[in-house]
Amino acid sequence: MKNENISVLLLEDNPAQYALLSAYLEKDNYKVVHVDCIKAFNSLIKTEHPELILLDLNLPDGDGLQLVHKIKTVYKIPLIIITSRDTMLDRLTGLESGADDYICKPYHPRELMIRINKLLNNETDCKSEASLIIEISNYCFDKDAHRFYDKEGNDINLTAGEYLIVTRLIEAEGRILSRSQLLDAAFQRVEYPSDRTIDVLVSRLRKKFPVKPNEPEIIDTVKGFGYRLNKAVL
Repeated sequence: MKNENISVLLLEDNPAQYALLSAYLEKDNYKVVHVDCIKAFNSLIKTEHPELILLDLNLPDGDGLQLVHKIKTVYKIPLIIITSRDTMLDRLTGLESGADDYICKPYHPRELMIRINKLLNNETDCKSEASLIIEISNYCFDKDAHRFYDKEGNDINLTAGEYLIVTRLIEAEGRILSRSQLLDAAFQRVEYPSDRTIDVLVSRLRKKFPVKPNEPEIIDTVKGFGYRLNKAVL
């Protein structure tokens, strides 16, 4: 069925609203996941990555608006605000924070389903035309924006040489690249005997992309050959 593998997360603390929304979503074959507060959302989002979030603003442990920017910048998930707050200020704040749509209660459920289907279809079209965000261990690479950042949305600041080396390794998708290949990619020059430029840059990159003691290094050293991106982190 068309929507059976699409997960929708409802962040809604009103049981009646949740029952209504989930009934309509399940009728259209969406998979429904539900949380009723910000704390529960922060816990669930560590293991779940839904295709869409429907967010109520009036939650028992805080204002849903504080989540909108994080959801859009860190998790990159389409988001529709569904709320009884119908002031122009709330609308503008929600949309400016990154929400893809803003619907005020009461609403007709079929109108909501039409908006959901349209939004998800648009997201699918955009993903087919543009490169996806690449996840590397606990970090993300936005190729279109030329940006690396961690899962909290904090930018990883790289020099031009560091950026060119790590992107070349990503493009190689786990294939080994020699020091000469990386040196040419970063500086358009060949390696000479005892040249350790690439070794120094790789060492700096490992410090900028730290991993936990029990996790694999993002960049592997292949003795006698060069370096490669660890396939386990992709």
